[in-house]
Amino acid sequence: MKRLIIAIGILIALGAGIYLIADKNKTDASQPQKLPAETKIYDVRTKEEYSAGHIAGATLLPSNEIASGKHPDVAKDTPIAVYCRSGNRSAAATDSLKKAGFTNVTDLGGLSDVKDRGYKLVTD
Repeated sequence: MKRLIIAIGILIALGAGIYLIADKNKTDASQPQKLPAETKIYDVRTKEEYSAGHIAGATLLPSNEIASGKHPDVAKDTPIAVYCRSGNRSAAATDSLKKAGFTNVTDLGGLSDVKDRGYKLVTD
């Protein structure tokens, strides 16, 4: 009986420890996950998609233009983040930019990923 009580106590202590650790790793969804302040954010969707809603301060640079060789007019080591609707175009844009020599590119993924990171969409 004594062993059973000790085992239950250990299980409760382990469960409480796991709960406390997991709680510390949660992010506040009301605040966008931090990118360096100097990060340039590019929306690689179409003009129509961009007009329907984009991250405040994001610049439109469609993925097909990046694939054709048009790149951001910034230094190659400037922090850059890209996003699209589903994550496919942003992944391709990230690869193209890295191949073009940009060294600090972050793929934010698709719109659902962007929203999960805490970014709000705006329209102009």
